[in-house]
Amino acid sequence: MRTAVLTRLHPYGVSARIFLPVSVLLQVYSDAWSNINKGLSAVAETNEAKQCVASFAENWNSPQFVKFVDSLADLANSLDIKAGSETWYNAEKIWSRVVELEVEFWPNEGEEVSQRIA
Repeated sequence: MRTAVLTRLHPYGVSARIFLPVSVLLQVYSDAWSNINKGLSAVAETNEAKQCVASFAENWNSPQFVKFVDSLADLANSLDIKAGSETWYNAEKIWSRVVELEVEFWPNEGEEVSQRIA
């Protein structure tokens, strides 16, 4: 699996500095939606919020997605990138930018109501 993924990454110039933040972000999504999915069992089926997020929780927590994320983690760990190395710092810079964009993506508290289109 590792060789196949690395072979696919290399021809397109995708380096560890790009790969690592993406793999971490997918791990964060997988962990977050796993926790959401666990909590949904305690929420009534008629709850509007549950109806909105249930399919996302199922998708981001599916066995196939979890297996994919685990394989990315294995691949990232196999790269043996040392803390403090140039690759480490480059990945950190990209990760910081990804987090900035992620924060901007989600609404501020109350915005989901105040910005609702009628």
